[in-house]
Amino acid sequence: MKTQPNYLKVGILAGILSFGTISASHAAVSVIWSGGNGSPLSCTFIQPVDFTLSGSISGSYFNFVMQGVGNETSGSVSGVTGSLTYSVDGGSNQSLASIRSGFSLNDMGPNDLFFWGYAPVSTGDTVVLNAGTLITTNSIAAAPPTNGPVNMILTDGTGSLVGTQVPEVSTTLLCGLGALGLLRRRRRLADRHLMG
Repeated sequence: MKTQPNYLKVGILAGILSFGTISASHAAVSVIWSGGNGSPLSCTFIQPVDFTLSGSISGSYFNFVMQGVGNETSGSVSGVTGSLTYSVDGGSNQSLASIRSGFSLNDMGPNDLFFWGYAPVSTGDTVVLNAGTLITTNSIAAAPPTNGPVNMILTDGTGSLVGTQVPEVSTTLLCGLGALGLLRRRRRLADRHLMG
């Protein structure tokens, strides 16, 4: 008697591996850069980015950290303007204050560019960085970073990680549909085996 492969086990393993890969890469968001080279620097987020606070906030503000994009402001702080805003738990949109890089503390490194917001937040809150453009009010000598995916985290005022990006519903849904498809295939193969 010919042994059929266990598609259910293979499917579950593939789902776990693909979901882990998607989740790890999902922290990257697409950012479009312009300016710099002696003019104001701008970054544009073409879609919102959701974060869940998994740690308690030390201090009265938190940082949206773009990891490894470069020391664009050479350690100095620049004011910002533009349409990029954030909200906490579906509340009103809040403006961002400033942007900085070249600062090392806890989970933040010198090549992380970050901007911050002031709002009362606590563990379990959802913070949404809305789509929009952030522009420095100062000229930035450095060239802009390369357009493309950027890894983002939330830190508190001490630079400690307090929030991670929430996977999109579509990503989770695709993983779930893939698992259901594998289960259905398994059932069909089992039915054929019984009939044949």
